[in-house]
Amino acid sequence: MKYFLLFLLLSFRFVYSQHSFEIVLGDEDGHEFMRHTIEHQGNYYAVGHKSTPETVFSNINRISLEGELIQSEWYSKTDTANFLCFILPKENGNLLCIGNIAPATSYRYSNTLYFREIAPDLSLVGEKYDSLPVTNANTNFVIKNYLISPMNEIIVQGIIDTALEGHTEQLFFAKYDFSGNRLQHKLYYQYKDYSQGSTIFFNEDSTAFYLCGSLTIQNWYEWAKFDLDFNFLTSGYFPTNETSFTITPVTVERLRNGNFIMASKLFKVGDEFVRGLEMRIYSPDFELWENVFIYHDRKVEIPYFRGMGFINEDLIWVVAHESQYFYMPMDITFYLFDSNLNLKGSKVYHMDVNHWLIDLLATSDSGCLVSGAREQKPLDPSGDGYILKVSLTDVITGSSEQMAIGNEVRLGPVPATDKLLVQTRSEDCTLQLINMGGIMLSEHRLHQGVNQIDIRHLPSGMYIATVSNNESKHIENFKIIKQ
Repeated sequence: MKYFLLFLLLSFRFVYSQHSFEIVLGDEDGHEFMRHTIEHQGNYYAVGHKSTPETVFSNINRISLEGELIQSEWYSKTDTANFLCFILPKENGNLLCIGNIAPATSYRYSNTLYFREIAPDLSLVGEKYDSLPVTNANTNFVIKNYLISPMNEIIVQGIIDTALEGHTEQLFFAKYDFSGNRLQHKLYYQYKDYSQGSTIFFNEDSTAFYLCGSLTIQNWYEWAKFDLDFNFLTSGYFPTNETSFTITPVTVERLRNGNFIMASKLFKVGDEFVRGLEMRIYSPDFELWENVFIYHDRKVEIPYFRGMGFINEDLIWVVAHESQYFYMPMDITFYLFDSNLNLKGSKVYHMDVNHWLIDLLATSDSGCLVSGAREQKPLDPSGDGYILKVSLTDVITGSSEQMAIGNEVRLGPVPATDKLLVQTRSEDCTLQLINMGGIMLSEHRLHQGVNQIDIRHLPSGMYIATVSNNESKHIENFKIIKQ
């Protein structure tokens, strides 16, 4: 199995207009964030909530495709906390919002799911509440994900916490129609889901579904399979060809040919932090067909609800937010792959405050929208709701960017601005960046796979990149241009 990275020189004729924008929503009275965004009837709809010391209340935003905030509605309820997790289109053209509702004084503990139907103009059509069976007074249901079944039913997956202190993380599923009527519910006291974010996706013929994450089902597993009546079928691990890494499955999507593609965080064994992103392709029978690593020298996170998405399989979007240390401002990096995991482009946004990304949406104009929250100012725990939309032309410019290809090493783009991406098939190599006067400016250890090297500190100009192996034997030289 090979590790590879390929930049393609592409020329597009864009059918759709391309729009990029950034929206910050919030004030100093509380902490806001956006949880889920969809595209519906020529607008974007984003749901989220605002948290104050007194309560939590939800909001829904209607945004034009050009990035204009058309309307924002806040839904506060007397003596009640409510927060929304998902927004789904209905067949009648309205929208169904799903979340939780709880007493304002104890909003962390909620056993009631909340359904709100709204019209496209955000006006309220109706509400429905469903109180799930509780174990004790501390019961707290947390919704993590959803699927729409072939019968047009909503499968909700999440965890139930019954502990007075700590967390029990017990697994539950529930099934609803689009009117908010509960059809089925099942709680697994012996199964636990410890993932920050979990993913559920159907098997090839949609007769069953998989839950992937950090699962405890009699033992520790990476995935479990259930039928549509929530009966447990089997569980297992994702095969890998690399023993020195562990992964945290984050996002899985099925391709038209039946294979499925996964974006995951990458841990080097023995390292404290996530240090990279891995993309994998599996057959329907979980055979690993291809994978590519993108290494970082910084802490990496992927949105815990959706970190990958696509409408066109040749334009698969992935986003990661990266920082040197936990509380330092993050860079947001967008990656664009095709269905064979060739990297078609990337774009880095340098941020002056910390960001937390929750959700990714591949848009109909071939772009990508992410939503979540950002700090109001550095090291301030208060946050504002945040939406960032990038266009395809932001990532793929059609310019002269290309990879410099050697026998053992690929390096690019040439010219470069912020980062070099260096792919090597050898383990434990070293890259030295040398100016045209022969002075070594920096040295970087390379791992097998794709490595990202930050070159923002270098002045514009020409440099020599020299790669050698761990025995100090020269492998290859490259000329690079820093713009």
